[in-house]
Amino acid sequence: MFSYQQKVIFTVILCVSLNQAKLTYTSANLPDEFIVNGGPYGHIGHVALIVSLINAPLEHGWLFTGSLISPQHILTVAQAAENFHRWHVGVGSQNRGDLTFFWAEHATIHPNFNSRNLNNNLALLHLTAAVPTELATPAVILPDNITPSLIHLFYGFGSTDPNSKDALPNTLHQGQAAEFPLAQCQAIFGNQLVTNTSWCSTPSTYGLCYGDQGGPLVHFTQLYIVGIASFWMPPCASGRPNVFVRLSAYRDWIHGVINEDVGVN
Repeated sequence: MFSYQQKVIFTVILCVSLNQAKLTYTSANLPDEFIVNGGPYGHIGHVALIVSLINAPLEHGWLFTGSLISPQHILTVAQAAENFHRWHVGVGSQNRGDLTFFWAEHATIHPNFNSRNLNNNLALLHLTAAVPTELATPAVILPDNITPSLIHLFYGFGSTDPNSKDALPNTLHQGQAAEFPLAQCQAIFGNQLVTNTSWCSTPSTYGLCYGDQGGPLVHFTQLYIVGIASFWMPPCASGRPNVFVRLSAYRDWIHGVINEDVGVN
């Protein structure tokens, strides 16, 4: 990974209280995610959208990643929200030990989420209090009129060891990705797992792994969110594509959930 100085980055760690059982993954045995062979993110002044989520209680929790997209909304994968009823969200630093924590007690999962094939794998968590702008600046989803980027960045606090879920770095990590043709990605994963709302990365040594799922895929120069990490084929960083949710397909739904919360018609 490389480090860049551009805009304000904010990081959120989320802790989720379980109802009774932990998350149930798909019949295809799709895993959690994390970044392998990436490097530490070196500067807090890069992008305005990094969020890492951990469910509570911590000793039984699952690690996820996400993005602050309004002062009271976290965008992440539906798996981080399904079967949970409370989230502890840490914000405002690239270092785990320096996060400021908030609670979320409500989530909106996309109504067409399919837990078997991870289609429509996104959700919004609703914080009980707004994150101050001096602590974290919300991210912006890629508008229609922006020139596509040849290179994208993705982020996470997840494991850096493909053989261990416990090799969690103390510092935010990042990797680089170029888009892989959809037809070639479907040839690897099939058209049930990869659809026209998927964004696949060109196979490389940068890999998502445990803890990175839900993390943002970011336009390299404009720093808008293009996607969120959904799944990969184990082992991590195996040379296969990483698969992200393509957010352009969900922009209206995301804004509709936020506007409903703040009373905008």
